[in-house]
Amino acid sequence: MFYSYSKNNNKPHKNINNNFNINIISISKLKNTDFNLKDKLNLSSFSEKKVFITNFPNIGEIYTPTANIDHFKITPTGLIPYKPKPPITKLANSIIIKNSSDNEVAKVEFHAINKKFIITSTDETSDNIPTNAEFFILRLKHIATQRLIKTAEILSNETGSNFLQTLNNFSFTFDENFLELNYFLPSKINITNYPNKDSIHIPTVKKEFFKLTAQGLMPYTPPSKPEPPMPSSITIPEEIFIGTLGDIKFNTEDLTLLVFSFQVFPNPFLPNTAYLLFKLRDSNEQIKYNALFRADEVMDKFASRLHNRNFKIGDIIELDCISDQSLKIKNFPNLGELTLINTKFFNLEGVKKYLKITENGLEDYIPTSILHVDTLQNTIRIKNILNIPVIVIEFNTLDKVIRTFKFSDEIDSSSTYDYFTFKLLDSNNSLIFNSTLKSKDMLQDFLDEVNFKIFDYNYVIELSYNDKSRNLINITNFPTKKNTHIPTTNLERYLITNTGLQSL
Repeated sequence: MFYSYSKNNNKPHKNINNNFNINIISISKLKNTDFNLKDKLNLSSFSEKKVFITNFPNIGEIYTPTANIDHFKITPTGLIPYKPKPPITKLANSIIIKNSSDNEVAKVEFHAINKKFIITSTDETSDNIPTNAEFFILRLKHIATQRLIKTAEILSNETGSNFLQTLNNFSFTFDENFLELNYFLPSKINITNYPNKDSIHIPTVKKEFFKLTAQGLMPYTPPSKPEPPMPSSITIPEEIFIGTLGDIKFNTEDLTLLVFSFQVFPNPFLPNTAYLLFKLRDSNEQIKYNALFRADEVMDKFASRLHNRNFKIGDIIELDCISDQSLKIKNFPNLGELTLINTKFFNLEGVKKYLKITENGLEDYIPTSILHVDTLQNTIRIKNILNIPVIVIEFNTLDKVIRTFKFSDEIDSSSTYDYFTFKLLDSNNSLIFNSTLKSKDMLQDFLDEVNFKIFDYNYVIELSYNDKSRNLINITNFPTKKNTHIPTTNLERYLITNTGLQSL
């Protein structure tokens, strides 16, 4: 018989099979062996019917161990069975991100069985680099289509906490996905067991690509598309005005954005709300970078993030604004004209505009559908009393803002009552905002209160329903993908995580 003993202080003497931390003790040495409550016993016998445990599982009963390992925990009332957690099986490679002081900021590992990212973050911060530069960027992409699946980044002078929240437990697929890694300080990146076991790869360039395989990271070269010839003359006379808050110009000498803040607050009484979302996409509609500024802040951070950023002819600008009176473009669509941008796109609430950068200036760009942005897999769909879709609430995880879609104007004209209430609470359970959709009210007040609200992971949403409306609310892909949840109670709470909503 083999008897193994695991101390609860997590300081094992020896590691053996399956990564269990145990101490092997022979029968002759069992006598007078110290133990503590909550210590664990792993018992294996090769002589069945010759080893017995008395008074187990109940007083007066005798248990005969099997040939397999039995696992027990020592408690004040006796032994109780427990099921040890299976070991986490990881790829041999890890990506360690350090700062200039050589201290680890974050680590990326790969669960080989579940095919999920494992992210750890320390209290160390990245270096204080220029505010429009990222310290580290990881992009997960699809090999066949080159489509961007997920972006996670560590910015200037921050820990890896946001990076962890964005990427931890996010799924990938072997042989179908690749990583694009961008480094501000390549010499401070360590990729373990690459290209060979026990070796450490330290990059010498600022961008690298790796294919994800079951055997580990493999070198990868994405297909290159020929760059269009640079026109001999580029003229971009347009200037994008964001109310009296700031503007965006185009430097045609080195193809960079010029972004300026006028030090004006959009609305200091509108907290936790995005005022403008900006994205620059390449000619394949893939996001190159994005920026947001809040309604209760001046444009300084937004301008710093975008100023002197490079663009290319053929790139696409995407603008989302909470106000339909703020966005104006000078010299658009013709020289000398000043055009107010107040267009909506499909059923999405708020102003949305796509513009293509050409050698002769900005042009309208009209895709066949709203261009892809990372979102939670869950959406909240509200139908009216006639079972007709009215509102969809979506969680944009790239900008971390809530977006709303409207499909009808009427809820229930028969009587007045609270049809649906949406509350957002932060990770400390403090209320951020609360909005109620009335059965006979116009929808716009509710939409305006919810749309563009900023959230973060580990925030909580609290949803309240009326008896008449409860069966008309759907939460998609909950509790698992391809399932639809219909509430069974009048109050529900959900935790927002990077893998979706979790019931509380």
